[in-house]
Amino acid sequence: MQRVHRRLCIIPFSSYCEQARWCLDWCGIAYREQHVLPVMNVPAVWWAQRTSKAATARSKADRASSPYSVPVLYDNHASPAEYIADSREIMRYADARSGSAIPSLFLHPDEPPANGDFSATGELPATVDGMVDYFHDTLGPHARRVGYDGVLRNKDALAALLRETGTMPVQSAVLLALFPMFVNGMTAALKLKLPAVARSLVKIDAVFDAVAERLQQPCPDTPTPGDLPPSGRYLAGGWFSAADISFASLAMPVLMVQQEEGFGSPMVPVTAATQELQDTVARLRAHEAGQHAMWLFKHMRQRPTEA
Repeated sequence: MQRVHRRLCIIPFSSYCEQARWCLDWCGIAYREQHVLPVMNVPAVWWAQRTSKAATARSKADRASSPYSVPVLYDNHASPAEYIADSREIMRYADARSGSAIPSLFLHPDEPPANGDFSATGELPATVDGMVDYFHDTLGPHARRVGYDGVLRNKDALAALLRETGTMPVQSAVLLALFPMFVNGMTAALKLKLPAVARSLVKIDAVFDAVAERLQQPCPDTPTPGDLPPSGRYLAGGWFSAADISFASLAMPVLMVQQEEGFGSPMVPVTAATQELQDTVARLRAHEAGQHAMWLFKHMRQRPTEA
């Protein structure tokens, strides 16, 4: 069996990491997971940057991440060496290497690519690239804030999640030993204060409403063969695309998708969240956009490639 050198550095329960992981799995790209915990991703990414043989091994800060955020996909054995630090770029990397048997997640099967403008108003962009960027910058940070706010302070639930994940014993021991410092650090970094969380809920609702509005529109093309979501279409029309993966993945923190429901890693159970988050999860799962995301996890989330 050939050794897999491609490595994906992730926080296992991160929505952005799930976005990259889902696309790699869907496209049949073999990789090994390197698990890190929040905060501890900083030294891991710093070391990956220092030891990478890639011509460019740096991460860019943006509206959703810092220069030391994950996911990071790297391979020093490739020619040339690879280092990709943005979940959207990892998706494009996987799509470009998926082969002709798997339809592109970014290009419509019958039409040339088009550039979509980013929309800050809540209206969904028309193109796949536009939607991927919109969800990355608008949905992802706000869903992450609300999700963390609802589970972060439950030490017992976090400890159970780390035991179930089972791949980070040293990191887990350090995090639990320094749990008050961890909570304070994450609270400051993600702005887990009531006014910010309330504003994030408003943003999330606007995104879900925009997605539902798109799903209610007539499908502009003939759907690809096979089962279809409850609305009878995908976000880009009749074909499953990177926009669907991005929306479902980045909505995960406020849907609290469990591993048995399709998420790629163990997750804190809904019952371990605050009552406020449990109510939000129930409301958004009943929303048309939430039903679309849950259907995607159940029917379109491929298992990791055997390697």
